[in-house]
Order: sequence, then structure tokens, then C-alpha cells
Amino acid sequence: MLNLYQAFSKIKTEKQFNAFMTDLLTPQELRGINARWKIAQLLWNTHRERVKLIPDGGNRKRVAKSSIGLAQEDIAKQAKVAQGTVTRVSKCLFENKDNGYRSILQS
Repeated sequence: MLNLYQAFSKIKTEKQFNAFMTDLLTPQELRGINARWKIAQLLWNTHRERVKLIPDGGNRKRVAKSSIGLAQEDIAKQAKVAQGTVTRVSKCLFENKDNGYRSILQS
């Protein structure tokens, strides 16, 4: 019997992926996953726009530029989700040391 990772690794096309996901998940679950992925991308792109690295006594420090990028409230509206969902994805993306979102977005 295949575990879920092995099943995903057999997927070769986007059409096959979509068919598998449609069979695996309810429409509501699929919408939720798509929304969280969209949120992760919007947060990541906003983060990349807002953060600039500056020298700080031999160390490099992140400094946020508040005038650039989307606020979490705006992201929630775009993704049509509650702001709590955006906050949860943000915590996964930026606070968890080893996270799946970042591993994909950085590649």
C-alpha cells in the first residue's frame, strides 16, 4: 500500500494532480487548500518586497519597510478568508523553523 507521499510522487501531470485532489478532498477542503496556498504566496511576495537586508556591525539585520506590500487584512480580502486564516499561514511561514511553505517558495 502507498503512503500519501508515494501517491503524490506518482503524479506526472497537472490534469492527473487535479483529478487526484478532486477525488481525495471535498470541494470545501480543496477551496481551503487553494486559499491557504494563495495566502502563502501573497505573504511571501509581500515579505520579499518589505524586507531589506542592511549591514549592522558585521551582522545583517532585517528591517521592514511598512509602506510596501499588502497588509494581512488586504490578503484576507483577496483570498476571501477570515483574517485568522492569514495569521495562521503567516505564523507557519515566518515563525516555524522547518516549514513546507517556505521550502517550496524558496525553491
